[in-house]
Amino acid sequence: MRKYYELDLAAPGGPGRRSVSEGGRNPKVYYSLHVVFESWLGDELVHFYPCFLVSKDLGAKFQSAGLTGFELADFETEKDSQFDLVYGGLKLPDFWWLKITGRHGADDFFLSDQYWMIASEDALDVIGTANVPTLAADEYLV
Repeated sequence: MRKYYELDLAAPGGPGRRSVSEGGRNPKVYYSLHVVFESWLGDELVHFYPCFLVSKDLGAKFQSAGLTGFELADFETEKDSQFDLVYGGLKLPDFWWLKITGRHGADDFFLSDQYWMIASEDALDVIGTANVPTLAADEYLV
């Protein structure tokens, strides 16, 4: 039986004004995404409810490893007006919008009933090769 983990990820920002979403649902459904980074501690995998972002390098590793239950999509990013003052011109990596599409207990990535990202042990091994210093992972029973 596969092991799964619920991931607690850093939330360095939120949706920007150019995001397009269906607001009458909980959680919102985003059709196009604009993210404003307010902070960043180096994590290559981050979230803001209910969306996830992955660095292009880590997303490529997910694909190379044959992991299932996700799609990668383009989106727009920008830094908050205070970002460069606080982080001294820190350059953000290029990110993909990581859309979780997996089936519960069948794919490497899926969402819990509370919309937390659930990752298989194989996926967690790949994530472990990247810089995700604030990641917390707790075993998730399927």
